[in-house]
Amino acid sequence: MNAFMRNYKIYFILPLIFLFILLFLGCFLIINTIIAKKESPEIISTGKNYEALLNEQGFSPAEITIHRGDTVTFKTALKEDFWPASDLHPTHRLYPEFDPLQPIDATSSWTFQFLKVGAWKYHDHLNPYLRGTIIVK
Repeated sequence: MNAFMRNYKIYFILPLIFLFILLFLGCFLIINTIIAKKESPEIISTGKNYEALLNEQGFSPAEITIHRGDTVTFKTALKEDFWPASDLHPTHRLYPEFDPLQPIDATSSWTFQFLKVGAWKYHDHLNPYLRGTIIVK
């Protein structure tokens, strides 16, 4: 009977344990795939590009409403370099990707594609009192 019990453990219990491990891993992979799809919904972009112009009063228009995936081109009417970036000043941590990481020449522009939904307040890093808001739906 002792030899029978050993064979029973080897031929029945071990494959059963292996089957449960495979089922667990399969469920884990399926759940992670579902979660990943929910976390990264399809980008609905109208393909539009909007413009925000910096002047003495701030960015114009002061508020722009766009769709996720649309772009905004930042320009200045001032004769000095500018640096559009998300709040909070000076770290820009509310939307860290929304930051060119350096000043933009007054004769150039900077275009950013908004991939995060929300109301994103921003400022000119070189003159933080000059502000604007981008609302991404």
